[in-house]
Amino acid sequence: MVKLVRDRDLYRTISTFYGTDRAREIRSNLDPQCLSGFRKNDRYEIEHSDVILTVDNGDFTFLDCAYEELLQALGPINDTNSVPWTMSTTASRWGFSTSTTSTS
Repeated sequence: MVKLVRDRDLYRTISTFYGTDRAREIRSNLDPQCLSGFRKNDRYEIEHSDVILTVDNGDFTFLDCAYEELLQALGPINDTNSVPWTMSTTASRWGFSTSTTSTS
């Protein structure tokens, strides 16, 4: 499920999804501009994913968040700062896929 919200409604939405205590923890630890989460079963299969995206923080933030959070919601990725040019890092400077594949 993808939920599009105004920035001012982000923490209220996180509280609705995850509860007040968890939302407070998320806010203090991450201070997110967007968020994703998933639920898995005993076989580690994803049963449900949620993505919360803010729509009024500019195109770069929206595209950056949409790309990263949708990928994470589809399955865990190696979210590491050791490879700064990948979208799979919270320190990424890219708001879009940096693939150089030509379509011509």
